[in-house]
Amino acid sequence: MKSVLARTVGPVACELLAAEHLLLESRGGFRRAAPYLLLFFNLFADGYMHPLMRADPTGHVLALFLFLKSSLIAGLFLLHYLTVSEPILGRIDHLPVSGGSRFSLVLLGGVRTPGVSGLAATDLLFLAVILGEQPVAAAVAIGGLMLLALGTIALVCTAAFLLRRSRYPVTALAALGSLGFIALSSSLLVFRSGGLLPLVPLVWLTQRAVLAALGGSTGLALGLLGGLGAASGAILVLGRRLA
Repeated sequence: MKSVLARTVGPVACELLAAEHLLLESRGGFRRAAPYLLLFFNLFADGYMHPLMRADPTGHVLALFLFLKSSLIAGLFLLHYLTVSEPILGRIDHLPVSGGSRFSLVLLGGVRTPGVSGLAATDLLFLAVILGEQPVAAAVAIGGLMLLALGTIALVCTAAFLLRRSRYPVTALAALGSLGFIALSSSLLVFRSGGLLPLVPLVWLTQRAVLAALGGSTGLALGLLGGLGAASGAILVLGRRLA
């Protein structure tokens, strides 16, 4: 496995990921158990939203589901970056480590954590179950959520590297993200307004793709998924350039 990873991301990135793994393994107690407790409660949350999503033909609950899940993934990824990836990056700033290796450390290190990968896996399973009677819609929803998660993680990576180049601390990203989450979640949950949803285009594209697939417009759904994939890929490229 390690040799395959080394060929994929390079030997330097592989060694950095190994060092990160050792750092995580040194943790104990609640800090190691917390991600699994989160996944346990996430299953209950998905079960609660199941009848709400079935009884909502407008897609409002679907938009709320996608927004909350992407926000949670972003929060978990940012927490991992601030507590694990950033300290490692600070120690290797004076070393001749390529931007690609730095980007691989942040991206892959965060993705493989139990919180991020487990959350995405349980939500993908949830969508597969509730949309199992409509295979096309289920496939679009699964593909859309995967691209949404990838784009969200890439966006956090890009913003973190951008702030590292500026005079502002990376912790400012957590503050700004919290304010944006409160504003948009209040709009979607309390006021039931979807007018602000285009402000988070990755979520908006995913929602529109799933609704199009549920309505039988497969071509439109695939086109929206293509746009979502292109946007996520562009963010990944930008993040790698900034690393």
